[in-house]
Amino acid sequence: MTEEQIDQLEAGSELDALVAEKVLNLAPDVCGAIALNAVDSCTYSTDIAAAWQVLEKVGLLDGDKENCMLWRDDDTWIIGDVNFMCIASATSAQLAICRAALKAVNADDQQRTPKRPEPNEQ
Repeated sequence: MTEEQIDQLEAGSELDALVAEKVLNLAPDVCGAIALNAVDSCTYSTDIAAAWQVLEKVGLLDGDKENCMLWRDDDTWIIGDVNFMCIASATSAQLAICRAALKAVNADDQQRTPKRPEPNEQ
């Protein structure tokens, strides 16, 4: 998923399921199972407490909470790590957090994927 596609995601069950699977490494259907068991619900994109857990999991927050900045500019919430590697904005803090977390996971995946050498590089 590209950063542009992530920026188009809206709050709701589809985004929550993506966060559960890609960021939290939960089974794709866990949101439904958890909700049915009433243990918790996958409301990462709409509940700030759940979104904060996503930040902790993805490593944008550590013990002293200095790795991440979350600020508001008029009606837009913006989040980024201190190196401005994963920046996202949205109309709610929760949505911005979910988008940034997906971008962070994508960046990690791209760094771990071995680059195929070009034919002239061999």
